[in-house]
Amino acid sequence: LLEALKACPKNSYPEKEQCADFISGYLMELSRRGDVSLLRPLFETSSLADGGFSESLGGFYSDMLVNRPEQFLEALRLYPRKRQRSFCRWAGHEDGSGMDEQRFRLVRQLLTHMFMRSRDPLAPLAKNCLLGVQDGHNEAKSVPASECLRQHDQMLPPERNQHGCHQQRGALCSCRPTGANLTD
Repeated sequence: LLEALKACPKNSYPEKEQCADFISGYLMELSRRGDVSLLRPLFETSSLADGGFSESLGGFYSDMLVNRPEQFLEALRLYPRKRQRSFCRWAGHEDGSGMDEQRFRLVRQLLTHMFMRSRDPLAPLAKNCLLGVQDGHNEAKSVPASECLRQHDQMLPPERNQHGCHQQRGALCSCRPTGANLTD
């Protein structure tokens, strides 16, 4: 399977994306069953992800953060910080709709606990990943500006509407659960 996955980029569009999606589906299932050695090849194939494949990868990354957070972070270790955060952002996005709130709280709690253990070699990775998960979750849960304005016009507090929306950015307002951002 790994050799076949490595051959996918040699195909032309859209065959290379379809090839990567098809083979990665098997690899994701094997990883979920415990073969975490397949995480790195799945990270590597993310550049071929589009549409449904990127949704599958986002859900898979989220599952791995919930079920195997240490192994997920260990597999991220060899990537630059920006790329680590990007993979974690995909986890926060999941299939594009974002993690449900219960899962988001669980992942936030797991990663926070890991980065609070300052002597843990995964602590910096956990913090960086948490920031990526939060970014992806917040992006996926963003509310259209028209909805923010409609709610504002209905006399909801201007600084935060019922979705936790507190700042309009272009066409979207940013929604951030209370206490979810470590940089605020």
